[in-house]
Amino acid sequence: MFLLHFFGDLHQPLHIAGYKRGGNDLRPLCWKRSPPQDKPCEEGELNLHEIWDTRIPHASRGLALSLDTPEEKAAAVKWAAELFKKHKRAGKTIKGECSDVKGVDCIVKWASESNKAVCEAVMKKGEQWIRGHDLSGEYTVENGRVVDDLVGKAGLRLAAWLNEIAEEVGRQRVDL
Repeated sequence: MFLLHFFGDLHQPLHIAGYKRGGNDLRPLCWKRSPPQDKPCEEGELNLHEIWDTRIPHASRGLALSLDTPEEKAAAVKWAAELFKKHKRAGKTIKGECSDVKGVDCIVKWASESNKAVCEAVMKKGEQWIRGHDLSGEYTVENGRVVDDLVGKAGLRLAAWLNEIAEEVGRQRVDL
C-alpha cells in the first residue's frame, strides 16, 4: 500500500510542489457541481489540491465526487485498464522506464517531471486567474489529459520498479 500511495503522490504535481502548501492554501473562485453551466458555483473550503486530487480525475472519468469504496475501486480498475491500453497503443512499456531501486535518480527524475507540470499545467494561467475563475470547465478538460498522462506513467513506473525489485531479490537468492 505504501508503494502505491508513494508512486501516486510522486506523480501528482501538487504533492511535489511546496507552493501554497501543495495548493491547499490556494482557493479558486468556485467549482460548478454539474451542468448546466448557469448553475451557481460551489464555494467554501474548496482548494486547488482537492481539485487535482479528486475533482479533475472524477470529472474526466464522468464520476460523482463521492463514491462508496466498491464504486471507487471499480472506477479505478476501469481507468487503469484504459490507461494500459492507451500506453500499449502508443508503444510505451516498462522497458523504457527508469527502474533503479538502489538509488534516488529515478525518483528525482519523476519528481522533477511532476514539479514541471505545476508550471506547465496547474499554474499555467497564474494564481490570480485561478483565484478568479470556476475551474470545473475548460481548466478541468485541459488538465484531465495531464492527470491521465501522469497516472499512466505512475503505473508503468511502479510496474518497472517492482520488476526490478523482484529481479534483485532473485539475484540475491542465487548468490546465497
